[in-house]
Amino acid sequence: MATPYPDRPSSTPTRHAEAFQDTEDVKRHRDETLAALYKMPASDQLRSVFRPVWDRIWDEATFIEHLKTVANMTGLGRRDYYGDPLLGLHHKNSFTDLFNEKYPQHRIFQRGGGIGLCPRDWTNELDRESQRWVITYRGDRLFSEGLVALLCGPTTLDCGMDSQLKLWVALLLTVGDDVLQEVMPFEAGQFILTQQWHLPLDEAGVHGSLLHPFYDLVSADRPSPTARIHTRTFYNHRTYFVKHPAGMGRLQNVTQIDGNYCVFDPSDSQNLLSPAQLEQKLMHQYNAPQTAADLEMLCIWDALPDRQHAHFGKFTLGYCSAAGKRIANFTFDAASWENTKAQRDEDAEGLHLVFNVERLLTCIRETMQAYRMGNRNEDFWSRARRLKEESSLP
Repeated sequence: MATPYPDRPSSTPTRHAEAFQDTEDVKRHRDETLAALYKMPASDQLRSVFRPVWDRIWDEATFIEHLKTVANMTGLGRRDYYGDPLLGLHHKNSFTDLFNEKYPQHRIFQRGGGIGLCPRDWTNELDRESQRWVITYRGDRLFSEGLVALLCGPTTLDCGMDSQLKLWVALLLTVGDDVLQEVMPFEAGQFILTQQWHLPLDEAGVHGSLLHPFYDLVSADRPSPTARIHTRTFYNHRTYFVKHPAGMGRLQNVTQIDGNYCVFDPSDSQNLLSPAQLEQKLMHQYNAPQTAADLEMLCIWDALPDRQHAHFGKFTLGYCSAAGKRIANFTFDAASWENTKAQRDEDAEGLHLVFNVERLLTCIRETMQAYRMGNRNEDFWSRARRLKEESSLP
């Protein structure tokens, strides 16, 4: 494939970023529509998932069944759980596309930076320094209630956040809200979902995952043949984000359950894929024609030609816009796509971890038992870090 970066264009842009800003009328209609959506009661199907259960089974098999149920809510079963397609979990593009299809007279343009949607008691904000989105629970009601509200939506998030949220909801369904509240009594601002699932949560609450203590490395000298749940990242070709600047297919953070991958793509009902199907999905996402949103973004880049690109730091937006136009019609066939696999695997190096459900459940049991005996010398998170360190000893 020829290099995707052509010589820098010398022409001045003729379109302006301001042309793609939402009008006050559009913003007002959007806000009124969202307010009505957030007032809609959960469907009977969704409420039945969280009905009280008195004989819970705490094991990996049960956890996986709940994980599949949660995955089904954004997959084949979406219509069963949500009366309005705008409800539930979305990425920004899927929500925007559905909204514009339903309300063509109030079409919203906000993409990329856009707005983060979430219910009351939550914030969904862009950290200006890192340019990453952070979802934070700030409510004072039971955390489990807030978690269900987030699932009801409308909530916009990416696949990295979704990979964490699925695990949290599966945990809630496995142990119950009373145990979760007893062991992890989150105060306002303490529960956070970031876009980077593979790192420990940092002090600023911008990078990493609260669940990191329950991840283990996958390595040749320490194989995990019996591990059933993994979280991994699969990259598209490096030029995807130049061809599709408004696209959501630059990478896929997936939850691997046994030999299949659960992906987050609200626009596609098929979200449990085989390895071959995932490869096909990535290639098709790259080969897809540029959308109206892609062209809008290229126009915005043209209007800001000297600004550095957030993902391609060595290149300006004007430079990347020219590249995007150059490769607009480029597509891979099966053979040429296979030839990119080594590079894509290299990009994903270190982004494959085993999720240790048994250690998570053990940590909850031990913390609960200690608390009920009046011993609070070690909270859940301290115990989690200790158990992780002990498990890594030779």
